[in-house]
Amino acid sequence: MAKFYFSQDEINDKIYKDLMVEPTNDELSEALNKLSNNKASGPTVLVMKC
Repeated sequence: MAKFYFSQDEINDKIYKDLMVEPTNDELSEALNKLSNNKASGPTVLVMKC
């Protein structure tokens, strides 16, 4: 079955307004602190737990 992409007639431009805003140092620190130690995702983006 063929699937085709059809563009949306109406897209709310407001959802993109903060797309290019750089995160603050606090936001970066918070995100990094939530990551597990000694874990890295490979090409499959799956993290192996030992």
